[in-house]
Amino acid sequence: MKQENSKSIGEVIALFIREQGLEEGLLRVRVYEAWDAVCGERVAVATLRKYYKNKILYCTLNSSMLRNRLYPQRGQLLDGINKRLQAPLVKDIVLK
Repeated sequence: MKQENSKSIGEVIALFIREQGLEEGLLRVRVYEAWDAVCGERVAVATLRKYYKNKILYCTLNSSMLRNRLYPQRGQLLDGINKRLQAPLVKDIVLK
C-alpha cells in the first residue's frame, strides 16, 4: 500500500538541507574538495586557506614559486574543478 505523501530518501534529505540553510556550506566543501583533487596532494598540502564566494575561489598558498607555477594553469584548474563538480560553479580562481 503506497501512501499519498511518500517521498524518496533523497527528496527528504534535500528538503532538510534546504530548510536548515546548509546548501551554501555544503557547496563550499564540495568546491574545496574539488580543488584538492584536481591540484593533487602536493598543492593541497601547500594551500593554507581557501575561500569561495560569488563563484570565485580564493586560494592562499605557502609558496610564491608554487603560486607562480600554478598561475598560468588557472584555466585548466578551473575546467577540472567544474568538470569534477559537474556544474560551472567556479568562474575564476585567485591565487594569493
